[in-house]
Amino acid sequence: MRLLVVDDNEDARVLQTSIMASQGYEVATAENGVDALNSIKQSKPDLIITDILMPVMDGYEFCRKVKSDNELKDIPFVFYSAHYLDARDKEMAANLGVTHFIQKPMENAEFIRVIRDIILEAQSPVTGSAASPAKADAELKQEHEQRLTEMLYGKLGELEESQKMLRAALKGTIEAVALAIEVRDPSTSGHQHRVARLAEAIALEMGLNAEQAEGIRMGAGIHDIGKIQIPAEILAKPGRLSDIEFSIVREHPKVGYGILKKVEFPWPVADIAHQHHERMEGSGYPQGLKGEAICPEARIVAVADVVEAMSSHRPHRPALGIDAALEEISANRGTLFDAQAVDACLRLFRDKGFDLAKT
Repeated sequence: MRLLVVDDNEDARVLQTSIMASQGYEVATAENGVDALNSIKQSKPDLIITDILMPVMDGYEFCRKVKSDNELKDIPFVFYSAHYLDARDKEMAANLGVTHFIQKPMENAEFIRVIRDIILEAQSPVTGSAASPAKADAELKQEHEQRLTEMLYGKLGELEESQKMLRAALKGTIEAVALAIEVRDPSTSGHQHRVARLAEAIALEMGLNAEQAEGIRMGAGIHDIGKIQIPAEILAKPGRLSDIEFSIVREHPKVGYGILKKVEFPWPVADIAHQHHERMEGSGYPQGLKGEAICPEARIVAVADVVEAMSSHRPHRPALGIDAALEEISANRGTLFDAQAVDACLRLFRDKGFDLAKT
């Protein structure tokens, strides 16, 4: 017996092939209806098992093509789909000539049993003849296109919901990491959160879209993750740091990059951590990057970081206040700090009443 398995998911094809080959069946595979039709031209299968939602040519269209060919119309046709098949789906598929329906996922032993029963039924001289289309082709095509559209919209809805859940999980993870850093350095409690909030506002004020602004907020939320390697006594030390201590502190962007580069974020989060202490004329650290060599997201976070740090209390000095912080970025606009980011930040505070203290 030769089976043809059609599924756009490679893992599904491999699994079905492994299961049925272990039972002694010869198995061919295709990832869509077009490839499957080409496979059938080379060697006619005794049974076709196909998914429904596939690119290039879906399962409904593939079935119609097969059943419209007099030489192929007697091949038993099985729909094996993760999409829930209701009574309307089954009626439409039966009108096309589909003989059986299997809902994914199915336990391996049960899948083998069901396929064996289908093969035995197909071989029976009494019940082995395949169903033939009971409706006009044009009517079936219209029903198929309408139902396929509904199924695709349903799949998009599922993907959107999954994406929302992943984004929420990612946000929660970043907040947990930021909290872990603050536990080691209580003197800067809330620093990363405030920097993230200001950096996002600067990005939006500059005209960046919501997706870019969200990436900047995520990156800014853990831009100091590298400080997890700095001894707590250095982080909390009152007064001026020694040269050796300061050199240890200056390593945190590099350490942060080393941690974050291994994570596949949809935004340049690792670069933000690595470059938020770089300066436009090259005097920053750890790489001494200049101008456009610094990623735009890091240039925005750099401005937000300086403003928040200067306006907040630190163990080695009292808070300098927001006015001093704004004066600092204004005086170094275009030299130390990105001009557009500085302008946007100044507008937020001076024209739009932005308040760092708000949560």
